[in-house]
Amino acid sequence: MIGTLQASLTLCCCLLASSVDDAYDAISMVEFNELKPKWPQLVGADFTVEGRYSLLSNHLLRMTNCDLHFTSGREFPKFIGRSRTVKVSGKIARKNGRVYFAVDSIQEIPSDLDRYYAAKANIDRSSAPQWYDLANWAARRSRFYNDPKLRDESRDAYAHAVAIERRLFADDDSAGLFALAAKVQSFDLTESLQWSLNHEACQILWDKIDDNENALGELAELSRLITKHLAGSQEPLEKPQEELRRRYLKDPLDVYRNAAQTQRRMMHRLFFSEVALKRILLQVGDDGLMVADRIEAELPELQSVADTYRKQEIKKLQSNVATMTRRQMLSLSEHLRQQESSDQAQKTILLWLQAEEKRLRLDGPNGLIELAEEYIDLLDDETQAAELLKEAARLVPDSEVITEKLSQLGYQQKDGEWLTPAEARALPNDPLEVAMRQGRVVAGMTRTHVKTALGEPNSIARIGSSGRMTEVWTYGDDSLSGLVVHFQRRGTSEPKVIRLSKAKRQIRD
Repeated sequence: MIGTLQASLTLCCCLLASSVDDAYDAISMVEFNELKPKWPQLVGADFTVEGRYSLLSNHLLRMTNCDLHFTSGREFPKFIGRSRTVKVSGKIARKNGRVYFAVDSIQEIPSDLDRYYAAKANIDRSSAPQWYDLANWAARRSRFYNDPKLRDESRDAYAHAVAIERRLFADDDSAGLFALAAKVQSFDLTESLQWSLNHEACQILWDKIDDNENALGELAELSRLITKHLAGSQEPLEKPQEELRRRYLKDPLDVYRNAAQTQRRMMHRLFFSEVALKRILLQVGDDGLMVADRIEAELPELQSVADTYRKQEIKKLQSNVATMTRRQMLSLSEHLRQQESSDQAQKTILLWLQAEEKRLRLDGPNGLIELAEEYIDLLDDETQAAELLKEAARLVPDSEVITEKLSQLGYQQKDGEWLTPAEARALPNDPLEVAMRQGRVVAGMTRTHVKTALGEPNSIARIGSSGRMTEVWTYGDDSLSGLVVHFQRRGTSEPKVIRLSKAKRQIRD
C-alpha cells in the first residue's frame, strides 16, 4: 500500500517540479507542504525535499513554513555559506504517535535567487514557455517565503514571456491581445502590463471602425470592452486635461506606453470619452446644440468641446434666422437662455423680428399690428410696439382695434396725437401752446408764436396811425387765397394777433 502510494506521489511530485528543481532531484518544500494532510499515511515513504531552513541545531532541523520536525541520529553539519537552503533526504516516520521526518542526509544548495539567475542564464531567451516556467517557479516560491526580491524577478520573467508571446500575434489581432491580457491577470504582476495589452487591443478595434451602418453597434461594443478592461474609464476627470488629451489623441499607443499608472487611468477615461463622443455625433447628426447638450450630460470634462459645437451651431443658425419658422426661432432662443446666454437669445429674436418686419409691412396696418404684438410677446418691448401702432393709427385713424391696443399700453390721445401718460401730463394747458403744437394761429399770439406754428410768412405789410401800428402777414401764393394774419401794437407793447382772414385772389390783366 505504502509502495503504491509512494510511487503515485513520486510521479505527482515530478510533475509539480520545475526545471529549476530538476537539477537537485528533489521536490520543493512548497510541494511537500501540500502533502501535509497525507503525512500520517506516508510513514515509511522516502522523500528528497529542498527548501529554506529557519533553525539548524545538532539534531533538529526546522524548515521554513513547515510544521514537521526534521531530526537525525547524527549531528547535522555546520554550513558556512549564506544560502540557508538545503536538500534533505529521508523518510516520514512516527514515534510515540508523533509524525516527523527522519533525515538520512543533508546538503547545502544555492539560494533561490542564485538558482533563479543560473536558470535564467541557461534558458532560450526567445522561448516564451521557458520564461513562463522560470517565472512560475520564482512566483510560487516568492509567495511561499514572502520573498520580495524573488517576486520582482518573477515579474520580470513574466514580462519577458509576455513580450515574446505578443510578438507572435499579427498587428491587428485584438482577440489575441485580450486573451493574453486575461492570461497575465493570473500572474503575480501589477495591473500595468494587463492594462497595456487591453488598451492596445481596444485601440485596434477603434482604428477599424468606419462611418457605416454597423458603426453604432461597433462603438457600443468597444465602449463595453473599455469599461470592462480599462480601469477608471467610467470616472469623469475632476478637471479638463487638455494638454494630455491633445498628446494622447495624437499618438495614443506611444504616449500610453510611456505614461505612469495614474496618467494611464486618465487616458482610459480620455479613450472612453472619444468613443462616446463618436457615438453622440453619429446618433445626433448635424444638430450642434443637441450634440453639446449630450456632451455636457455624459462627458462633463469635455465642456470646451461642447462649447465649440454650441458656438458653431449658433453661428450657423443665426446666419439663417431670417428663414426660420417662429417655432424654430423660439427653440433656438430658449436654448440660449438655458445656457445663460440671454444677450444672444435677445439678438436672435431681434434678428428674426427684423426679417419678419419686411413681410408684415406689406400687409399694411394689420401687419403693423401683428408686428407690434410680436415685439410685446417676444421682447416685452412696449415702446417699439407703440411706435408701430401709432404708425398704423396714422394709416387708419378711426381704427377701434388700434385705439384699444394703444390704450392698453397706457397711451392717451390728445389733439389727434397719441402720447404716453407722462407726455400728456407734461403738456402745457396754455391754449396758445396747444395751438402752436398743432400748427394753428389764434388771437393773442405774438409774432414768435406765429412763426413757431406756421413758419416765416410770404409777405409782411405794416401800417401805422395815431399811436397804433398794424402789421399784416400773408401766407400762401399771392395768386391764390391764403391766410392773412393781422397784428396790432399799441404803444410799446409787442404786436399780437387780433384776427385772421383769407387773402383775396389777385386778378391779373
